[in-house]
Amino acid sequence: MIKFNIKQLRSGKDMTQKELSDATGIRLNTLIDLENNKAKTISIEQINSLCEFFRCQPDIIMTYKSDITLLESDHDEWSRIYRMISGEPPRGHSAFNTEESIYNKLAEALLKYSNVVDDLSDRLRKIESEEEKIKDYVGIK
Repeated sequence: MIKFNIKQLRSGKDMTQKELSDATGIRLNTLIDLENNKAKTISIEQINSLCEFFRCQPDIIMTYKSDITLLESDHDEWSRIYRMISGEPPRGHSAFNTEESIYNKLAEALLKYSNVVDDLSDRLRKIESEEEKIKDYVGIK
């Protein structure tokens, strides 16, 4: 499944869907579908607009994962990550100077790490479920 990270990136900029639509030229309904992972297609032009706006590579905008769960409780963390990759200072701190590419690499690594952790968590849940089935079958409490 292709998962779009637009909502997290947009939230990091503290902007509305309408503001992002106006800034990128992507229709509002299309952005909503992308954020909710309901879009069936996305054009290269739209990917390009998002990459230009967020100043990132396409794998920051979207990632592939078999089962993705980004919780709303992760909002603050994603906002912090976005501020780092966009060059915006962290809240409550003065501006900092670093190469933008370093932040893009960091964001890429964090997203890939997040995907690996989620995959491992899914596998662990499946193993635990199988273990419970076996215990039930043999009568172990």
